[in-house]
Amino acid sequence: MSTCSFRFRAWHSRLMLLGMMLALLLPACAAAAADVVPVRLPLAPERLPGVIVRLVDGQERMLTVGELEALGTWRVRTVSPWERGQIVLEGPLLRDVLTYVGLGDAARILVRSHDGYAPVIPHEDWRDYPVILATRADGRPLGHRHKGPTRIVYPLLEHPELASPDRHARWVWLIASIEAADD
Repeated sequence: MSTCSFRFRAWHSRLMLLGMMLALLLPACAAAAADVVPVRLPLAPERLPGVIVRLVDGQERMLTVGELEALGTWRVRTVSPWERGQIVLEGPLLRDVLTYVGLGDAARILVRSHDGYAPVIPHEDWRDYPVILATRADGRPLGHRHKGPTRIVYPLLEHPELASPDRHARWVWLIASIEAADD
């Protein structure tokens, strides 16, 4: 075997190895760069209560966690103004939930927590950003210990412009109900 042929094979082997390493690393880098991605999770049991929605006609409807997750589940990796480090939460997009119950065109919604906290969230937030109505943390259903069964989560890593005091106040947990806000 000639020296030139040996060098070519050695170079080709290194190039192939580099290509295989890049093929393994690029999807991981792309996933790390995308902080809100659709995911498939087994649906939560239908019996898990989720949130009460007060409809425009005044009626109330209980949406279970299973019903919420049937709308599609998204994973958000973000930081929280109220917790340390990065958190990973899953649930449907708030816009999908609101469209499903007929509140998608509301100018604002009022989100009430079990402790009485009740901020108003404007339409622009769920229209312009992938705001999540989280039902899970790291794939496990949210219990009261993890501020569940549902909570509002903003994708701060993907959209740093959302890291403001007014938007921080819209992170709601222990959600009891959602309704259209009076104008």
